Amino acid sequence: MQNKVNINDWSSVQSLFDKLNKQLEKTQKVTDAIGVPRVYVRILVELEDGLKKTLADKDAKKKMSPTNAKALNTMRQRLKKHNVSFQEQIDKFRENPESTEEEPSDASDDDSGSDDGSDEDEEQEDLDVDGFEKVLLQSLTHRDCSC
Repeated sequence: MQNKVNINDWSSVQSLFDKLNKQLEKTQKVTDAIGVPRVYVRILVELEDGLKKTLADKDAKKKMSPTNAKALNTMRQRLKKHNVSFQEQIDKFRENPESTEEEPSDASDDDSGSDDGSDEDEEQEDLDVDGFEKVLLQSLTHRDCSC
């Protein structure tokens, strides 16, 4: 997802954001966990920062395709509405981004391979979302154990 934000592919970011939220809901139902994993909050913060950076760059906004510009505005509205419920966790994360709380490996970043829009990228995105589910489960179960 981070790679898609960096290359201003907001329609892909929008679909990945939806998948991410669905995975979070499924994971929380399965584990009956209270609270939001720190990995998820970090993704929200990075997404919000990338969105602000893109909106500040007027030239880049003008060069976007109409579809991509529409997806950017839609993401801005969705993220603003969505982050209201997580604002407390986001503020805590911004105060101390490198917490002493142990964080599992970052399986949600999409830093691999080329950016040519091939089917491999789509397969990698699906793996990243599945990997995110594994990371969520690991972080939630680690929180419950007394190790």
